[in-house]
Formats: sequence, structure tokens, C-alpha cells
Amino acid sequence: MRALTIFPVFAELIAAGVKRIENRSRPTTYRGPLFIHASRKRRHDGTSIDAIAQLHALDPSTLAPGCIIAIVDLVDCMDVESARLRVPDQSAFASGPWCWLLANPRRLPEPIPAIGQLGLWRADLQLQPEVVSC
Repeated sequence: MRALTIFPVFAELIAAGVKRIENRSRPTTYRGPLFIHASRKRRHDGTSIDAIAQLHALDPSTLAPGCIIAIVDLVDCMDVESARLRVPDQSAFASGPWCWLLANPRRLPEPIPAIGQLGLWRADLQLQPEVVSC
């Protein structure tokens, strides 16, 4: 199944169903289930994980860097202005230039350690979205 590596705080917000837009520099034609992988990266744009976690009321000790933590459905991809119109309650998360719209988050029972990659990548796991409970 395809996977996407995301900064740990944002991966957690996606797994929790809070963040339903992921910003990317390129569009994708892929639609379907997608593993959400929390990167090992400890900083984002010069800001530490702890600071970003605090901003979103998350406990940094609950994050699982370097692990696949959830499955979502990638349902659409559009430019940032279209995304803000289509999903106005997610405008705070839409910075583009391309917004990947996510739905139906399912948190994995346990995080699965994995090495992430840039862009969409194939996770060689035997886990299927149908067998994962919420």
C-alpha cells in the first residue's frame, strides 16, 4: 500500500481526524488508502516538535516518530484556493500549493516502525485497511 511521510505533529493530527488536508509541492493522481508515516525529523521550518505540539495541545511524548500510525483515504487533490472553498473548516491547514484531501482516518492499534521516504512510497506491510479498527 502507498504511504506518505509527514512531520510527526501533523501526522498525529491527521490520525486524530483533526487535519484533513496535507500540503504538497506536487499534485497526485493517486486516490485510495494511504498509510500515514510520522517522520523522524525533530524540527519543522526551524521550530521544534515540542513547540509545534504545544501549539496544537499535543503531548510530545505521545508522538511516534519513525512509525506508521494510521491509514487514511486520499480522496482528492486540488490547488490551495479550490481546497479552501471546498473545505472551509480546514482553511487553516491549507497552504498548498497542492492540497491532498484526506478522509476516514483509522489509527493503527500500535505504531509500526518504518523508514520513510519523500513523496508517495510503497510500504511493504501485510496490513490491509479493512482489518484495521478505529
